[in-house]
Amino acid sequence: MPNNKEEDMTLENIGTYMGKTNQSGKPHGQGTLKYLKGNFFEGNFENGTPHGEGVLKFNNGSIFEGNFKNSIPSGKGILKISNGNVYEGVIDRNGVPNGEGTMKYNNGDVFIGKFKDAVYDGTGTLIYQNGDKFEGEFKDLKPADGVGKLTYKNGSVFEGEFHNGKPVLKEEPVKEESVKGEPEKEESVKKEEPEKNKSGSSIPKSNLLRNLAISAGVAGVAYYMSKRNTKKSQSQSQSSLYLSSSAKKSNRRRRRRPSKGLRQYGK
Repeated sequence: MPNNKEEDMTLENIGTYMGKTNQSGKPHGQGTLKYLKGNFFEGNFENGTPHGEGVLKFNNGSIFEGNFKNSIPSGKGILKISNGNVYEGVIDRNGVPNGEGTMKYNNGDVFIGKFKDAVYDGTGTLIYQNGDKFEGEFKDLKPADGVGKLTYKNGSVFEGEFHNGKPVLKEEPVKEESVKGEPEKEESVKKEEPEKNKSGSSIPKSNLLRNLAISAGVAGVAYYMSKRNTKKSQSQSQSSLYLSSSAKKSNRRRRRRPSKGLRQYGK
């Protein structure tokens, strides 16, 4: 039970205390304790140790406001770090953020979620100083690889895969358009139906046309040769007739004309 008397005492190997004490002379009730290492506590004491609500100012400039249990920070509280960051949430016995909490960083970013050894790690929401917001899993102070949601300050939203803290953008295929700006219509192409030869097997039309062309060419050559041979035989026959008639005429001339010697002698 505390008494109403304020006392100033030195706690062995701890520091200097000023405040209320109990009947045993131990710090009990409201008081202040200046530790030998430079830390300073102001709040409630119970049986000689900080217990209950209080404020602990560290020698590095950081300040914790919250609950203490047997001189150890316990449960939720507010930690104002010397670099300007402010954390509100669960603190471990060493005054380090571990668990659910909110950290307002000196650059304007705000993280709401899970912390591990004063670093956000796990599920949470990070609101960037520029107004963008990421929701998902975090690892090593950045969005973890996997699925997440990024909402930009202009209202647009990306929800999908993230890698190395950045969204993985998938390229969409570009649709080709016609000159008039309308999509080109696909023209239906009729497949060539294969035709059958005499044996019943299918022959592609292209091969059939080639075969017909070859047949037509052979027939044309044969027709040309037959005509040529016909003309040649006619020409030969005409030549034979001409030669035979010429020979007859020559013989007649020879018969009509006696030799010069015979005419000379009247024979």
